[in-house]
Amino acid sequence: MNERIKENLANKCKSQGYGTTDDDLIELVLNEKTLWEGKRDEHRWYTLVPTVVCVDGMYLMMNVCHVKGEESSVEDCIGGYKLNDIIEVAPEQKIVTVYVPVK
Repeated sequence: MNERIKENLANKCKSQGYGTTDDDLIELVLNEKTLWEGKRDEHRWYTLVPTVVCVDGMYLMMNVCHVKGEESSVEDCIGGYKLNDIIEVAPEQKIVTVYVPVK
């Protein structure tokens, strides 16, 4: 993992009185407001969703796992979340054309 990302997350955790373990840093990212979700990658027991959040001005993306079924967990499906799965991204505005019905 990029040390700058880890340092930014640790500083945010410290400022809120949280711990700075890997699990604490991942939980911080998972609890931030979602800014964007990408195309869902559907699997039998889970769905991976590329998700972008902003933590103190740093845009971060990771695949968030939505588990299907009561007996499954993120650890069972993808081996749990890892700090190395978090990457820094930057917003880039693009123009998208959509088509609407003619009245």
